[in-house]
Amino acid sequence: MKHFLLGLALFSYFPLSHALDNSEVKLLTFSNDRTAITDDLSLMLDAQGGVQGVAYLVNDGSTGEKDFTLATLAGGDGAVLEEQQGVKAIELLGHVDSAKGTGQFVVHYIANGLSGSYNDCNVNLQRGPSGWVLINAYTGQPVTAAKIITYSLGITTIDGICPASN
Repeated sequence: MKHFLLGLALFSYFPLSHALDNSEVKLLTFSNDRTAITDDLSLMLDAQGGVQGVAYLVNDGSTGEKDFTLATLAGGDGAVLEEQQGVKAIELLGHVDSAKGTGQFVVHYIANGLSGSYNDCNVNLQRGPSGWVLINAYTGQPVTAAKIITYSLGITTIDGICPASN
């Protein structure tokens, strides 16, 4: 695997760009220990501010953005953010309740590609006075950046989202 944050293989995304009157609210920037490329995770909001899904943008100048509906996040594999050589490296699963201003996500990532084992980390979504923010489920602190720490067989942890022992 050359790096985890280049090129996406994503399923169940909006085939066309969402409507012009919709907006995106950036939640998190992913970095990694292998490249200088960063990725952005954003909420897609409708004209009334209701959450419609998430957008994942690889900032490499060529990959572009993939958009996922709330139904995709809640079902099956969720949103496959990263896939390398047919292995789902990072998936985002969960649900959002716009009316309550809350959401819960699980970040499911490959821990060992040889054995096929995965680890999970939880992260919460909350709407406050200044808008939507991700909250680390283990520390209760807001999260705006996460760093993917890798090794030759997979991902060791995702700093900023996962607990230190993960």
